[in-house]
Amino acid sequence: MSNQTPTAIVSSKPNAKISAAWLVPILATIVAVVLFMQWLHTRGPLITITFENAQGLTADAPIMYRGAIVGRVESVQLSNDTSNIIVSARLRATALNLAKEGTRWWIVRPEVSLEGITGLDTIISPRYLTLSAGSGKPKQSFLGIATSTMVNEQMNGVVFTLITDSISGIAPSTPLYYRGLAVGTVTNVQFAPNAVAVIIDVVVKDEYANLVRTNTKFWSVSGIDFDFGFTGVSMNIGPVTSLLKGGIQLATPEPAGEFAPAGFGFELETEVDEDWLEWAPKLPLSRDLETK
Repeated sequence: MSNQTPTAIVSSKPNAKISAAWLVPILATIVAVVLFMQWLHTRGPLITITFENAQGLTADAPIMYRGAIVGRVESVQLSNDTSNIIVSARLRATALNLAKEGTRWWIVRPEVSLEGITGLDTIISPRYLTLSAGSGKPKQSFLGIATSTMVNEQMNGVVFTLITDSISGIAPSTPLYYRGLAVGTVTNVQFAPNAVAVIIDVVVKDEYANLVRTNTKFWSVSGIDFDFGFTGVSMNIGPVTSLLKGGIQLATPEPAGEFAPAGFGFELETEVDEDWLEWAPKLPLSRDLETK
């Protein structure tokens, strides 16, 4: 009987294979990471804009500039004291330079002005934010304006204040007229601190600021006025825009008073004196011309 040593048979262990069930979550994770990195790359700054009225603006509304979407509204909510609306909006990274001092923001809505009717697309589609770009330092908190017509007038005009007991048909963007020509606009309407009067802030364009003197009269006008007298009924039709949105008329007597400085206050008259309609002082439009 032979003594034979048993020999072990050595074989290589087959490599462990990754189950196909693991490929799906791995690929999904990779795709999610790529999408997240792309989202971060296109994600711009978060800005806040304060408005007096949301005017129908809702979350996810677009921010439009030069016809392109440059961001989205993230939230629309009341301020802590419920006196204003705070709009939080996210700009795209490519629109970073729009968040600067001097940028004016407003909500696009149907608007009637002397330049025509704008914002008609918002009648059948959601309202959106738009802007007039500034060129100052980077900024993330802004005060919105009521209408697009206020952009140039706020930047190139003289501010005055009107005081009255009550108002009817006057709101931001209501025009100011001098002899039928629009020379400015209403920018803000609010209660006086003691709530016994209404304060109306108006802006008169620089080229017409010389028409406003310390003895200038302001009164509210509607589209059509009737005058009943012994000779019959007379009708006075105001400017076409006043038929749609009212207006404020102003007139300066002869002799004209001194220049009304910025911030000067006037009483908004409740009734018009017929003599005011005849006032026609010869005043140069530029204050510089009169001082020469």
